[in-house]
Amino acid sequence: MGFKRAGWYSYDWIDNLGKKSATRIHPEWQDIHSGSKVPGGPIDFKAAIVEAPHSFVLLIQPAGKIGQRFCFTLAYELRDHPQGTRLVTRMRASIKMPGGRIAERLLAFGDGIMVRKQLTTLAHMVCR
Repeated sequence: MGFKRAGWYSYDWIDNLGKKSATRIHPEWQDIHSGSKVPGGPIDFKAAIVEAPHSFVLLIQPAGKIGQRFCFTLAYELRDHPQGTRLVTRMRASIKMPGGRIAERLLAFGDGIMVRKQLTTLAHMVCR
């Protein structure tokens, strides 16, 4: 995943500036570990937790004083399920500044729309 790489499998016109998300696995993008940089557009993510093939957590937490007031994570987990495998996602944001609670709710709402599209895109890729 990542901006101008495999994409985010969501609405490419928003997340990847119109470049289509990958439809196949690119071996050159598979060497990722905790601490790796994942391009996110104007701000890069850090791969905070990589426990392949089960857990992948991305983090944005700027350095300095801003980082003490802002934190954003995206988590993906594969879980065994009687009918196969379930992909579970979670987004969390903490914004400790004026209007932060409202911004957190707006991020959660927007991310919910984007993640739903991401999951349906991935399901169609896997189940075709």
